Amino acid sequence: MGATTKVQAELAEIPKGCHLLDAVCGIGGPSWYLADSHGCLVEAIDLTPEFVEVARQLNEKDGLGDKITVEVGSVTELPCTGQNFDVVLSQNVSMNVAGKSAM
Repeated sequence: MGATTKVQAELAEIPKGCHLLDAVCGIGGPSWYLADSHGCLVEAIDLTPEFVEVARQLNEKDGLGDKITVEVGSVTELPCTGQNFDVVLSQNVSMNVAGKSAM
């Protein structure tokens, strides 16, 4: 987890114990940090199956598998329709999304 995740979480005032969507999670650094330090229940998505698999393995290894679920998915076609989240996080990725209006 980078220092920017901690700073961004503080600036965004992410509440303790919230239900959070980590949109484009990569291998899951922000998800891990927020589940561990804030007690958040995290649902995370990423387009890259290999990143999703690594994130799952790291979450299990660190004992956070019950707080973080990771699935293959796109920020322009969210696989979690009908769900409500307290916070949606998309760290360091929006600049790379071609369909920003869909995002």
